[in-house]
Amino acid sequence: MAVVAPLLALLWGLPGLCRWLAQPYYPLSALLAAAFLLVRKVPPLCRGLPSQREDGNPCDFDWREVEILMFLSAIVMMKNRRSITVEQHIGNIFMFSKVANAILFFRLDIRMGLLYLTLCIVFLMTCKPPLYMGPEYIKYFSDKTIDEELERDKRVTWIV
Repeated sequence: MAVVAPLLALLWGLPGLCRWLAQPYYPLSALLAAAFLLVRKVPPLCRGLPSQREDGNPCDFDWREVEILMFLSAIVMMKNRRSITVEQHIGNIFMFSKVANAILFFRLDIRMGLLYLTLCIVFLMTCKPPLYMGPEYIKYFSDKTIDEELERDKRVTWIV
């Protein structure tokens, strides 16, 4: 039952998740976040790249790139401890991945770093994250409305 309930919840929310991911902000952010991995690992793209490996293989990471990617994963894990929503988790992953990619591209070649930085700036200026349109569970009280709400249902506990 512990496996079935989350699976059913995922299937129930799948249409909304697909609409959410189909907005241009998320696929483009994912592409920018994975840009260095794609450039370094896809054989037609990586053949002409410089490499600091002893074997000279341009399609593999060198030790410094592995260190930067491991540091990225540690930072993302630490920052996501305080994230509440899925949007915050994904936003943190995208933001820190773009920063790590910029560092990696600048380390690889200054021209590639400038190109990546330009793409990120154009993306930032043209593509805004979608606004959350779901239910809001926060109530805003004034000195008049708080008494009414407290008296409405005695079984509800309020944190103010």
